[in-house]
Amino acid sequence: MSTSNICPIDGRYRHITEDLRRVWGDAHLMGHRVYVELKWLEFFVANVHPRVPMTAEQLRDLQPLYEVREEHLKRIFEIEKETNHDVKAVEYYLRERLGGIPSLSAFSEFIHILCTSEDINSLSYALMLQQTLRKALLPAVESLLETLQTLAQQHADTPLLARTHGQPATPTTFGKEFAVYYHRLQKHKRKLEGVKAAGKFSGAVGNFNAHVVAFPHLDWPQLAQTFVEAAV
Repeated sequence: MSTSNICPIDGRYRHITEDLRRVWGDAHLMGHRVYVELKWLEFFVANVHPRVPMTAEQLRDLQPLYEVREEHLKRIFEIEKETNHDVKAVEYYLRERLGGIPSLSAFSEFIHILCTSEDINSLSYALMLQQTLRKALLPAVESLLETLQTLAQQHADTPLLARTHGQPATPTTFGKEFAVYYHRLQKHKRKLEGVKAAGKFSGAVGNFNAHVVAFPHLDWPQLAQTFVEAAV
């Protein structure tokens, strides 16, 4: 264990939080930012500014940019040293990548268009929360449920002295008490499965100000909702 850990999660409990580290690491946050920026670019040219649509070939050329490898992260962090701004570094990185692809260079100016940093961040964190539920929390809960169910069945007839008001009372069984916790956890698991990650995509102060000035004829609240639901 390092003496420079931020908190017990990445310190003494590191060995049991590995799944969370794989989802919440800085590299994964940058990867999600890249994903949101590119999804917005696709949505923008298709639904907001359709006079410059992407062809099927151009869309194919764009797909490799969704993959963020180690060398790409290094480049983003290099740019961030100059910008001192993480989201701006992602924006410049993507403009640089698109500018180097002849079929996509004309679209580089549309990266991050109409966006504020929190538009990108909120959707990125929403995606990370969804991954946490799907890859870490729900599997852990399911594993615990299986254990509780097994214990409840194995000890269905194992007697146990129950208590009420801190005093001995009528008997129960060890298995029945495990079954109580099994059903409680099942209820909370269903709640977790129904959690919907939320995000915002409405500009600097949430009023679609730049959006309305640039494209006044569009229904921006509806467009933003459509994009967020598609991206997240």
